[in-house]
Amino acid sequence: MRPRRLIFFLPVFFLLAFDSSLAVAQFGATLPSGVQSGAPDAVSFIKSAIETTNLTSPGTKPWHLRARYQQLDEKGAVKHQGTFEVWWAAPDSSKSTFTSPEFTRTTYRAGNLYYVRGDAGREPWIQNKVSSLVLAPLTFATSMTTEKDQTFGGVTFQCYSDEKPGPVGELFCFKDALPVPRLVISTQGGAITAQTSFNGIVRLHEHYLAKTIRLYELGTLLVQVDIDVVDPALTIDEAERSHLRMLRLSRSKSPNTES
Repeated sequence: MRPRRLIFFLPVFFLLAFDSSLAVAQFGATLPSGVQSGAPDAVSFIKSAIETTNLTSPGTKPWHLRARYQQLDEKGAVKHQGTFEVWWAAPDSSKSTFTSPEFTRTTYRAGNLYYVRGDAGREPWIQNKVSSLVLAPLTFATSMTTEKDQTFGGVTFQCYSDEKPGPVGELFCFKDALPVPRLVISTQGGAITAQTSFNGIVRLHEHYLAKTIRLYELGTLLVQVDIDVVDPALTIDEAERSHLRMLRLSRSKSPNTES
């Protein structure tokens, strides 16, 4: 029997009208106290935002995306750069590839098994960071229960924080009650130390994601991510699935690697 190709056509993708030139917060400045707003219940809103921006949650429809990324040094020179590409069918059926001069790896998932091809060892920090910024930017927002309006650069956001923040904290800021972050601000001792901005917001099926992501530390651009392909029509090569089925049957190999 000839290998088949499974094709899913789900054309649910459109650009939302957002201002992509939102001003960055002033680094080192003390966070403004803000004012309580009439935004939706903080706990419910954050829960909704976490689910809406997690592209790999159960029940997510198939999709494919590709992002270009760069890590810069304090002088703006490129330290690391590459691409991140994901084909997603389900939590137990996906393929993801990082490609860069320093480290290239492809991971296939099938059920509770996975097959890795490419460079061995631990992936660079930048690749882990890019993956989290693109696929699930609100993973650590679960404890955000306090909401206040905050203004940065003349733009007012609905910002959520921990009710009892410690010396190091984060502020997750949204615009117009849409459950997708526009700014994530890190603080230390009440002063702003880092900021991630999310712009070029698009909707992919029932989810939102940002096509332009910038991470600044102490006022210096550290990481930039630009998604140049977002495709809700996913194609999965049946030949790759056949390989994974053979991997399941193999008793002589570790289930998560191939030599």
